[in-house]
Amino acid sequence: MEDQHYSEAETAMSGLQDALNDDPLYWLNLGLIYAHTSRFEQSEAALIEARERAPSSGLIANELGIVRRHRGDFAGAAKAYRAAIRADATLASAHYNLGVLLDLYLGEPAQALTHYEAYLSLSPDGDKTVSAWVADLRRRTQRPATALQDTPGERQ
Repeated sequence: MEDQHYSEAETAMSGLQDALNDDPLYWLNLGLIYAHTSRFEQSEAALIEARERAPSSGLIANELGIVRRHRGDFAGAAKAYRAAIRADATLASAHYNLGVLLDLYLGEPAQALTHYEAYLSLSPDGDKTVSAWVADLRRRTQRPATALQDTPGERQ
């Protein structure tokens, strides 16, 4: 998978299902293979299997949100991203992804701002692009920077 040889990875995974059926990482990896090959319905099903085996995994919930967004299920994506953040409030990618969803797809800039700021606070190297988005959202929502420091907040 690391070399983006998804067909080969899928073939290798198919021989492991009986042995690894209860392993959430098996289902997560299968879901990622399907997602990288634009088979989002199959990806969602595999990620749901992974989540059933590891319900408190923020990583799995975040990936499920990404797939749901690709499928156009924005409410389902938001639910999955929020579950990822509940499972691991330090998962920067979940805050980023929820911020993008709220900002660009759901038209909720004030909520997006909270998650972008959380993402930035969890990103030690910073992110100039997201910093610019934050500045723009602060201007549009007329929220000063000091009022937003108390809320922690997605990316793969």
